[in-house]
Amino acid sequence: VQHEDESVSNRKNPSLSPLYADLSFLPPSLISIGTADPLLDDSLMMSEKYLSHKNDVEIALYEDGEHGIGHFGLQENELMGDQARQYTLNFLLQNLAT
Repeated sequence: VQHEDESVSNRKNPSLSPLYADLSFLPPSLISIGTADPLLDDSLMMSEKYLSHKNDVEIALYEDGEHGIGHFGLQENELMGDQARQYTLNFLLQNLAT
């Protein structure tokens, strides 16, 4: 039986949650997120965590975009999905070339 205090400390383990990890010196990051994604708040919180460690982070926010925009789901093959994939590709090309 796991005690309540063990469960809380496990959730704060940096190996399990990047919110508690030292994120210093990470490469530039792109967070693609839709406003209809249930993980929107978590993604925005993670971007703040990156910024607090002086990392470069770019947020691509898609109005009414669902979870996995551009990679799977109902919007994968719609214009928004195509735009999300192209934006991601451009980000990778720009940041891998430097």
